[in-house]
Amino acid sequence: MDRFFDDIGRRKKLLDVYGHLQDDLSRKIYKARSLFSLTDDREELRGVIREMAAGQAVLQAVSEHAGEPLVLFGAGTWGKAIRQFFDDVPWRCFVDNYKAGTAVAGLPVISVAELREMEKTPYVVNTLRFLYAEVEQQLQDVGIPKERVLARGRMTEEASYFDLPELYHEEHEAFADVGAYDGGSSLAFARWAKKYDHIYVFEPMKELQEKCHQRLADVKDWTLYPYGLWRENGTRTFTLAGENSNCSAETNESGEGDSIEVVKMDDVLTGKRVTYIKMDIEGSELAALQGAAEIIRMQHPKLAISVYHCRDDIWEIPKLLLSYHPGYRFYLRVYAFTGNDTVLYALP
Repeated sequence: MDRFFDDIGRRKKLLDVYGHLQDDLSRKIYKARSLFSLTDDREELRGVIREMAAGQAVLQAVSEHAGEPLVLFGAGTWGKAIRQFFDDVPWRCFVDNYKAGTAVAGLPVISVAELREMEKTPYVVNTLRFLYAEVEQQLQDVGIPKERVLARGRMTEEASYFDLPELYHEEHEAFADVGAYDGGSSLAFARWAKKYDHIYVFEPMKELQEKCHQRLADVKDWTLYPYGLWRENGTRTFTLAGENSNCSAETNESGEGDSIEVVKMDDVLTGKRVTYIKMDIEGSELAALQGAAEIIRMQHPKLAISVYHCRDDIWEIPKLLLSYHPGYRFYLRVYAFTGNDTVLYALP
């Protein structure tokens, strides 16, 4: 730790990163995320979680429905995070399809059917990231209308990577969706850009490739590359670890997971125009950016990079990007109530 702070060159680069952050919220997130990386105390993230767009939506909703039963649907990771960071809200209970009859984070857990027994129709904050539409239908089936449900998943899907006001789109966008998952980000890009030249979809997992084909069936001009991205070509071990994803280096040391082919973006997209790169690849972001050095140096694309999987990413990734293009302007945003889904935007 002494070496970390005594290294004048490193300190200068970190101060340079801080100086490239463009607004107060970005600076707050940078400080909070840095403290969390150093302490592992998630309470360091409380302020920015309440200040993020989804957090403000929760606070506004509960204010508008004060005096009514306020319940959380989903007693999993995200539900418990909302309970932790919004502990001043008088939550009545959790609703969960699998944990009814138990207690979680000091609140009772009831079934969907039991909602009917409340003296007033409750207002529900749906904490699920996925399947939020199915939950809305389930709630409507027991008499809770859609307008009385705040869907966290919908807010995330519609906002992530495209809600920054300063993010501009060009007439001939070319989008690299790195870690495409089910194609949701590519679909959101097509809606956001309206006019674009091409979408390059990178997804190494076969089951997710099939989902991309299904979800992007009506999207024009896109190509699927069945690879992961890395600093060099070869094979790596990859494991989807969900909310507690570790760095790929740790995964490879454990030897557990699926073997996937990895490539350098510079090699795959040689000669192709790239205007916007999104990356969310479970801790491989730094290495993947090293493998995209020439594209970034020569073309200066807009970037939206996850900086929460590895402890050092909040420092090392922006430092690397400034070494490629010192003119990048940085913004940070958080899209998950746990503090995960922290995205660094770099605009040339």
